[in-house]
Amino acid sequence: MSNIDTLHQLQNRIAEMEQRHEEELRKLKADNDQLEAHLKCLQGGEHSAHTSPEGTQGESHPRHTFNTLDILSLSHAHHPARRTTRRHPFVHRIMEVNIPIGWKPLNQEQYDGIADPDEHLDTFLTQVNLCINNDAIMCRVFLTSLKVKALTWYGGLPPNSIDRFNTLVERFDA
Repeated sequence: MSNIDTLHQLQNRIAEMEQRHEEELRKLKADNDQLEAHLKCLQGGEHSAHTSPEGTQGESHPRHTFNTLDILSLSHAHHPARRTTRRHPFVHRIMEVNIPIGWKPLNQEQYDGIADPDEHLDTFLTQVNLCINNDAIMCRVFLTSLKVKALTWYGGLPPNSIDRFNTLVERFDA
């Protein structure tokens, strides 16, 4: 193999590495943008109206009194290594994602299993997408939007049966 061939091979390998690094950098920048938008949303949450990443204003979120179920469901949110004995329907990957520090429950009436589920889901998605668009976090915080019969439904979901938010929505609509 000549020096020219070796040089071309090295140049090709460098170009491949640069492309992989550019893809990784794009993903990291997208994650950073999402985190910055969420941080802006959280910083505005206590004293002023929330601002979505697009700059439109939404409703400010009032303080929420946690009920026992809320506390149980969020108690290990900031400690993914700590295991809980509470049963949940999510795969391990979803349960290992931390709820962002400062996350506040959404300003929406909890779904009781009687009202229109599509309306509840539309309201949930509208509000949660103002601050975050993370599939695992959406799965985790959806529980806080439920009460009464809907919580019974949630408790009846088989362990490890929910692998993404769309699966949860499909089961919710069924």
